[in-house]
Amino acid sequence: MSQAPHFQAAAPVPKVSAAATPAYAWYVLLVLTLVYMISFVDRYVLVGMVDIVRGDLGASDTLMGFLIGPAFGILYICAGIPIAWLADRSNRVRILFAGCLMWSLFTVLSGFAQDATQLALARVFVGVGEACALAPSYSLLSDYFGRGQRAKAVAIYNLGIALGQVIGLAMGGVIAQKYGWRMAFLAVGLPGFALALLLRFTVREAQQGGLDERESSAPVTPPPFLQALGLLLRVPAFPFLCAGAALGGFAGMGFGFWGPTMFSRSFGLAPAEVGPVFGSILGASSIVGALSAGWLADRLGRRNPTMPLVISATSIAGATLLLWSLCAMPTAHLAYGFLGLTGILAGGWLSPIQATVQDMLPAELRAMGIAVLNFCIILFGITTSPQVVGLLSDLLAASHGQHALRQALVITMSSGLVGAVLMLLASRRMARR
Repeated sequence: MSQAPHFQAAAPVPKVSAAATPAYAWYVLLVLTLVYMISFVDRYVLVGMVDIVRGDLGASDTLMGFLIGPAFGILYICAGIPIAWLADRSNRVRILFAGCLMWSLFTVLSGFAQDATQLALARVFVGVGEACALAPSYSLLSDYFGRGQRAKAVAIYNLGIALGQVIGLAMGGVIAQKYGWRMAFLAVGLPGFALALLLRFTVREAQQGGLDERESSAPVTPPPFLQALGLLLRVPAFPFLCAGAALGGFAGMGFGFWGPTMFSRSFGLAPAEVGPVFGSILGASSIVGALSAGWLADRLGRRNPTMPLVISATSIAGATLLLWSLCAMPTAHLAYGFLGLTGILAGGWLSPIQATVQDMLPAELRAMGIAVLNFCIILFGITTSPQVVGLLSDLLAASHGQHALRQALVITMSSGLVGAVLMLLASRRMARR
């Protein structure tokens, strides 16, 4: 495989050296995980109260799909790659700080929305703020954790997804049912301001590429934007990896956003009942899956660098089959059982992919590589999938009644099997380099 060249800087930028203590590295991971968690709380609080907001605003499933997906995701993906390009050449902690302040502010402002248009506008700016989170965080973690620890560090960081889903779904359903959906946005948005200050004043920037083995110890300078994109596309496995992750995200995130509502409608449960139970089961099982996949990816990846992608492909395919089974269950108890099994596999598919991207790319392309990967996942998983599920649910309502949403999910989740095949093709291309 052709490798991207390393670009040498004319002058070093003062940063924390690669010799930061292990204890401080773990502290940085903890803070970044908390920031990631609160971003998912703010993202998923609406998911926990879809039918409450829908009834109050007189919205259709198609409109709710827009509020969950495109309203949040369009500018999220548009801003993600330029922000990653900036993160490869400036202070990543300050970018994260600004993003956390922004998404927290507009989550709070969501609570003051009087109609769907105002809520959509607030969600747009929540998405712009959250676009500042992912690529700078992964890039920063790669400079605090070396190659042998990155998959584990990424897996722990991704616990923020599961924890954020649990808290967002639970708080959304419970607070909205008791105090109204606007109060739920206020409750989850305000803590983000304190966390942003903790990040800004206790987490230090690290030397980019400081833990990588290379001939020169000088800091690296990233290539120009278009050149960086060209270099990424020349990595043989990268396009297949991104395509597989995109389809895996389309399958999984459609269910992640609409699953609680499907449980409410299919089994006659209130949002306050579904949110805490659904979130707790999916969150706990996802944590088990994320940690297990991270450990396996680190262990097997030392012997064969393609194994993390095989783990991801297996997880995507297995989770898809389990979700199909879940949608066929006649009772909520049986469906919750399959949800727990699904969570173990669904929690483990993403971390090995992200760690592989960090390992296969040089330091000057890592934030950009993660941003392109994230662009693909968000475009299909967040921006497109919720909208498609909502649209299909409305189209199938006449023929399937309260089970229309369930059928819409079955249709969209089939993309997961194609994603698994593409991930295996990416692993084969890695093996040939």
